[in-house]
Amino acid sequence: MSFIRRIGYRHLDAVKFQVFSAMSCSFADRPKFYFKEWLMDQFPAAKEILKQEYFSSAYNEKDSIWEYRGILNTALMIYESNSKDEDILFRYREGFVSSSLSDHCDEDMHGSELAGFWDYEQFIIRSGIVASLGVLEEFERGVLRILFQHRENSEHFIDKPRLNDFLYECETWLKIKKNANAVDRRRKMFKEFNIKITAQEPWFTRLSEIRNKRHLYAHGMGAPHVIFQDFIECQQFVYKNILLICRNTHRATGIEI
Repeated sequence: MSFIRRIGYRHLDAVKFQVFSAMSCSFADRPKFYFKEWLMDQFPAAKEILKQEYFSSAYNEKDSIWEYRGILNTALMIYESNSKDEDILFRYREGFVSSSLSDHCDEDMHGSELAGFWDYEQFIIRSGIVASLGVLEEFERGVLRILFQHRENSEHFIDKPRLNDFLYECETWLKIKKNANAVDRRRKMFKEFNIKITAQEPWFTRLSEIRNKRHLYAHGMGAPHVIFQDFIECQQFVYKNILLICRNTHRATGIEI
């Protein structure tokens, strides 16, 4: 019996549970919801399971949130159990291996812990934080695309760029765009235009703390505890950072972002 692979399996399994729970809430909240229609649109590879009445007749007037989670889990189990891929079948069989009655309980629990165990509310909040910080990253890249475009074609100055400018990739940008995926490298790129995108303010310190939590979660190193306020503060401070970039860009270049 291998032990370390169980960490990866249980990490994935906890994430699956969280997604299923969050989606079940969405299903139950809809005025009308038919599992058959959803599966045909979102999971067509598993359409064969609809031959079973249990799945084809599921709808939101009779099923609770937790019943939906069970429906999703059962649907996936049936789908994987019929796979022609030996690795997928192996994953399916892993689900029947007990943790508490095994000698790999420590590995199993660590895998679940890395995902934040089975707390789907935490999953929703962390996902919101990850997506919100992604907003700031893409905004920074978009402004950089505009700046490098202006540097490359200074005779064609646009003081109020629009969407096309935000999306346009000039030759210079195409050469360096991969470097712009890292926070510190984007900051250095802004410095080339005498633009500072950081601040010696409490809100920016707090945003950096939230970003560090996001880094742990997004890279699979753990699932730090968050509360709803963390998400709201992340949203607010990301927008403050966006405004800071706009103001400092205008001050340094005359471009209104």
